[in-house]
Amino acid sequence: MFTFQKIPVEIHSIILNLLPKESIYECMLVNKYWSSLSIPIYYQTIYLSGTQIEYLNSKLLLSEKDQDQQFEYGKHVKALISPEFICSVQQDPRFIHYNSEPEDTIDDDDDDDNDGYLEDGAEDEDDGDDDELDNFEMIPVFNSQAFLKLLSYLPNLKKIDLFTSAYYEFYMTILISQGKKYLHHLQEISIHTAYHELHFAVCYEFKHTLTHLVVYYTTYYVDHLFGDPIYFLPHFKSLTHLTCRNFERQDLSIFHLLKICPHLTSLEFDSNFHVLDQDLIIPFKNIKKQQMETKLKVLDLTLPQLSDCYLLYITHHTAHLDSLSITLFDSHFDDWIKRSHSTSIVIDFIHRLRIIPHLSFCTRFVSSSTFNLNNQVIEIDSFQDFLDSIIHYHPNLEIQKE
Repeated sequence: MFTFQKIPVEIHSIILNLLPKESIYECMLVNKYWSSLSIPIYYQTIYLSGTQIEYLNSKLLLSEKDQDQQFEYGKHVKALISPEFICSVQQDPRFIHYNSEPEDTIDDDDDDDNDGYLEDGAEDEDDGDDDELDNFEMIPVFNSQAFLKLLSYLPNLKKIDLFTSAYYEFYMTILISQGKKYLHHLQEISIHTAYHELHFAVCYEFKHTLTHLVVYYTTYYVDHLFGDPIYFLPHFKSLTHLTCRNFERQDLSIFHLLKICPHLTSLEFDSNFHVLDQDLIIPFKNIKKQQMETKLKVLDLTLPQLSDCYLLYITHHTAHLDSLSITLFDSHFDDWIKRSHSTSIVIDFIHRLRIIPHLSFCTRFVSSSTFNLNNQVIEIDSFQDFLDSIIHYHPNLEIQKE
């Protein structure tokens, strides 16, 4: 007789993860077996909405014994996420600087805390700005003691995404100074906008455990060290997922990144600069010597143009690639074919794309001439469409149709 218990536990987890949270909660109440399966899924993510922060603050006011009971499922929490912040404050609250902690919500006897936790001078704004600051001050927040106490109950936390919190900088400062005491398995600290030095400083504090990292190629001053990402990246020993946005260094390529981060399984590289093949040969050869085949499963390239060295790398050294996305923002669809030094390189590359499960190829070209509006945007999400476009632009290419 078939029973639910005979289904592998891994299948249970997949099914439960597809359910809305309300349904998972109902599963927790069925019996002990269902409860044991549902509890880790139900508590795996905490969303720090204002209501949730107020609720958690109230629990952190309890006695030590009661706190331990209230947070007994904290060991199942894997992600701490702040929902999108919405208020009427004109200035982006992520970049307001804090001179002291927000009002203490844990110890009511501590009268020395600075209630005005915004920068000096904020109180001198006109009456309209006072209303906005009042709204800002009403946003629920953990003080440093409460935030650290919460982290102590989340020993298996793997992801922190607080960038949309109004108190993002405040929380990040706490993580830099004391977060490592409690977070020994943190793998990702998310960011959703351009370069932010504080974010990188926090990531560097957890460099031994982080597996996911977003960097902008610029100069960082972190932990009394001064350098660019090429200097800092070798310190991240566990890195498997890297996003690099380059708007400064003209000769930077994916080969520089792969050489210093040999264990990457996912690489997103966005660069404003086209590197000539003659400048890519040496870093490409270094990669070939170091590791003939990388471990990449996901490769996302955003470049002005596509070079032969990139074609050769994708064709011959990405055996594990499951997903490839290429966006060329300064090229017609067939420019990379015309510029290639060898037709065989192009044909081999096209046949390599045939066996990549997920393919996206996009070209965007907008003429800068006001007298020649030659705009072209082509977006392709399947190999067959890609192949049809190749044949359309270059019917003489000897490509086998399978």
